Amino acid sequence: MTMTKSRPERLELQQRVYLMSRTQRWGLWAIVLVMLALLAVIVTMTLYRPAETGRDGAALMTKLVRNPVDAVLNALMLVVLVLQLGYLRLAQQRERLILTPAGIEYRSPLPDAWQALRPSWSLAWGQIHAAVLQGARLAHDARGVALEFDNGLRKYRIFPFQWVDPAQYQPASPWKGIRKLVRENPEQIFSRLEESAVLRYIAAAAPHLSPRRGAFSADVRFALDKNPRALAVVVAFFALFFYALGDTFIFGHETYVEQPPYPYFIAAGILAAIATAVGLRRAQVPIAESLGVALLFGGALGAAFYPGALRVNALTDAHGLRNYEYQLGPALTLSPLSDGLPTLAFPRYADYWSYQKAGSVHSFELRRGGFGFYQINMHPVEQTLHDFYENQNGVRNAAGR
Repeated sequence: MTMTKSRPERLELQQRVYLMSRTQRWGLWAIVLVMLALLAVIVTMTLYRPAETGRDGAALMTKLVRNPVDAVLNALMLVVLVLQLGYLRLAQQRERLILTPAGIEYRSPLPDAWQALRPSWSLAWGQIHAAVLQGARLAHDARGVALEFDNGLRKYRIFPFQWVDPAQYQPASPWKGIRKLVRENPEQIFSRLEESAVLRYIAAAAPHLSPRRGAFSADVRFALDKNPRALAVVVAFFALFFYALGDTFIFGHETYVEQPPYPYFIAAGILAAIATAVGLRRAQVPIAESLGVALLFGGALGAAFYPGALRVNALTDAHGLRNYEYQLGPALTLSPLSDGLPTLAFPRYADYWSYQKAGSVHSFELRRGGFGFYQINMHPVEQTLHDFYENQNGVRNAAGR
């Protein structure tokens, strides 16, 4: 930044995150490609299950009509990814923080029609009544400290450390830029902030402002156990977490015949996380703790829905488990001998089924509850597999002698 002794020059700043080196850009695109690949895998697994044979256009439309939520959620994932990439591109091209001897101006990256979501604004130095540096709890260094301008009517916030002069900024190597996850103390943080382009310019153009320190949250520790609502959510998280583990891997003997309805579980977790975060904020829990606890709770709830749906489906089954006969096919798939039943496949135990004769008939215990999906009792199957592998080990040991 260049300034004359009496009058600073106009300075146009950009966010450092958009001034990436070539290596960083390649890294970002690699992440984007991985995300797109994962999305493609999810869509493929959702729309084309291995047990289904029809894969033409008509079959695909039938699938979409039967499971519209899957299609909507997958489409939303793609839309969110595209919107995020579009926003990053717009921000790189249009988002600016302009400092002049007269005042400060923020230019939004969004088009005029969308300015209400993130409006542009400008303030003359004389309009600003106070400038306060506020430390965010999510930050462990200068990057998370906000500068708030108060003009008496409303407050405007920027993060001064994030704005740099593109003419002088040199992107750091991604390897050298890795920082230790150690929280700096307030003195270290504010010392670094004083060297930022924004605060240096304010010191030259509007020395009367002299941004003061507000309540720096790193100095204060919030105890979750002192807030009843936060404590209740934490207790609920552990309860859901241990239930999901126990009922899935220890106590639960029944599992899904077809692919579980993961989109419903994910949607429930996201909605729960949003509602929890809002509730914690209303209970005066700081934003960092609210977000962290809400994300953990939402994840635990979504995971608990996996065994929970099986339990509810079983409780709402009026007929209980029933034995159904299946015939082993040449591709190690088991086709039902009764109409309306799903095809079974156990790819993890292919070695067992390869020992069985093609066309042989096997019996399985299935149920269909109130949720409308089939689930299978794996206890008899696991016992049969256990006996098979024990016998195989005995044969190997005898041959070894």
